[in-house]
This record gives sequence, structure tokens and C-alpha cells, in this order.
Amino acid sequence: MFKRKFIETLVEWKKNKGKECLLVKGARQVGKTFIIREFGKQNYKHIIELNFFTNPEHKNIFAGSLDGNIS
Repeated sequence: MFKRKFIETLVEWKKNKGKECLLVKGARQVGKTFIIREFGKQNYKHIIELNFFTNPEHKNIFAGSLDGNIS
């Protein structure tokens, strides 16, 4: 039941044209990663996963300015 409801919530998020980034928070070991991976497989052709716990060097991607303005 929880899985289906959460997938429905994610599908609604995807439909929102003005959507902002998605942040999924919750207790450890409740299935957050699993459900996001399933949603990605079902709704997108390609997905990228950045896991800062298993690959802490990925944090460097966000080093420096995150200003989206291009001069």
C-alpha cells in the first residue's frame, strides 16, 4: 500500500511542469532508495544516481559556485 501511494505521489510530482527538485527524507531502512529507483525505471528512459555515501568524491561536483546565471 505504501509503495503504491508513494509512487502515485512521485508521478504527480513528475506531471507538475513548474516542479522544483525532489528531496526524499525519512528514517533509515524504510525503502527510500528502492522506491526512487523503481520510480526512475518506470518513468524515465535514463537515470543518474549520485550516492554520496558510497562515492563521497561525487560531492566535488557541487564545489564552488552553484549560481545558474551564465555570463
